[in-house]
Amino acid sequence: MKDLFDVIILSLVQGATEFLPVSSSGHLVLFEQIFKFQPEGLDEHLINVVLHFGTMMATILVFKEELMDILKAIFSKRILKIKSLKSIQEDNSLWLVLIILIGTIPTGLIGLFFRDQFKELEGSILAVSLALIITGLILFSIRFIKPPSKEDYKDITLWDSLIIGTVQGLAITPGISRSGITISAGLWRNIRRDKIGHYSFLLSLPAIFGATLLELGHVNLSQLKILPLLIGFIVSFITGYIALKWLLKFVNQGKLQYFSYYCWAIGLVSLVIYSLKSVNS
Repeated sequence: MKDLFDVIILSLVQGATEFLPVSSSGHLVLFEQIFKFQPEGLDEHLINVVLHFGTMMATILVFKEELMDILKAIFSKRILKIKSLKSIQEDNSLWLVLIILIGTIPTGLIGLFFRDQFKELEGSILAVSLALIITGLILFSIRFIKPPSKEDYKDITLWDSLIIGTVQGLAITPGISRSGITISAGLWRNIRRDKIGHYSFLLSLPAIFGATLLELGHVNLSQLKILPLLIGFIVSFITGYIALKWLLKFVNQGKLQYFSYYCWAIGLVSLVIYSLKSVNS
């Protein structure tokens, strides 16, 4: 029963914070380190795979229309008519495919070569607390952006996608919000709010899929328990879907910076807890 309760709590945290710009990895680390929310008898890697699969499916459901447009563009005769980079840019769906691919390259390279180094930070409440405060600063900075000049996907440059893909890669740091840092980077690159919101989460799909595949290699199937994992998937999927829809409204309304106060609050509280633990140890 405790396993089931812990999985539900972790699923709620994962589902809500995966999309909100408050760092799901940071919250999971804090929950596990401070409150000891690690289900016994269940493989940690298996739980991560199931919860990420739930939020990935939520992303696919929310963006099903754009994903269908992408598939139609890839498997239609339009792709045979490509003669130059400009001809791709004239097709909004094909250009979206290209900037997702370009953005995925730096994300993948950072994840591939530095994943283990960043993984070591997961045991540090101090590192996560400082990263959450940095996330807050990044979110607060978008108060000072200029009005957007890039109105559609075809206006997003390859350089934009490389920058956004690079900062997405840096979000493997526990406490750095992937959605927060990528959307903020896009807004600083003068991309329209709704477009960078959608691009950010479409760009996340290859990253989540790749990270899930890497995690699968460490899964211990001897600790397979169907019921807790099934409930974990359902809870992360539902909470993720609700959180993503809600966040997109926040982004469109230009209110993303308000999450900076939450990140600062959680970061500072965690620092206090870390300090008290250090004194008592």
